[in-house]
Amino acid sequence: MQYNQQIRLVRNLAQETFLQSRFDCVFVICKSPQLLSLLACFFAKRIIKKPYEQGTCFYTPINDDKYRKISIVEQKDYAGNIGYSFIEKKGRGDLCESWKPSAWFEQQAILALEQGNKSWIEGNNVARANLKRHPKVLFPTVVSTKAGFEVCLDVVVKEGRSLGKMLNIHSFEGNAETIKFVTKRNVEPEEQNLIWVNAIPRTIKYKKQIVFISQNYSKLDQLKVDIDDLFLESETPKVLTLADLTGDTKDLVASTNVNLPVSIWRAS
Repeated sequence: MQYNQQIRLVRNLAQETFLQSRFDCVFVICKSPQLLSLLACFFAKRIIKKPYEQGTCFYTPINDDKYRKISIVEQKDYAGNIGYSFIEKKGRGDLCESWKPSAWFEQQAILALEQGNKSWIEGNNVARANLKRHPKVLFPTVVSTKAGFEVCLDVVVKEGRSLGKMLNIHSFEGNAETIKFVTKRNVEPEEQNLIWVNAIPRTIKYKKQIVFISQNYSKLDQLKVDIDDLFLESETPKVLTLADLTGDTKDLVASTNVNLPVSIWRAS
């Protein structure tokens, strides 16, 4: 059983935006923005794995009960030993760079829930009981409240599998931010991969974003004005036409355009 055309289009848009960096900002007008947002999260998920990328955050032990925060700089070879250099804060002092072998990371370091936040490392040390472990799966950040998302988890997407099972999320109540939700006001500057629901980003530069807008949204006309303003303020981004697209994505955009119109931008 294949995904239907709309789901395949969301899959392609998510992967070409967030994983392949072919698109910078995509606008989609649809019936169910919450559902399509979660589908886009699923198709854009990334697994945190070795070798760890720059900026990957860990907790490392100071003693049996206290951990400090560190952030990976790069993988390094010292005298034939493969390991990682990392930034850490010791006591109340400045940030400094240290190195540990890979084996030490596997035995001692705990992957932190808070990934992608540059200021996180400057915070205080953490008691063992308060550690927040990361599930090793990264999703784009969703710019929205959680309203309307819970019911989407029960939607059967493929071969009897619900969206909740695909995402390994059973509820957003008490969910430890497996998928991070933020309001437009609280989007942090360093956030790069964003999915917006019924809201328009302030910029498309240096970011990868998909915007899902409900065709029945009461402020749809205002959002269209906001899109025009974004275009004018974005140093004339390139709006892709069908001729600029390739393969399956081109065919899906053409065949679903009536029920799922999209606009795909690249920053200039």
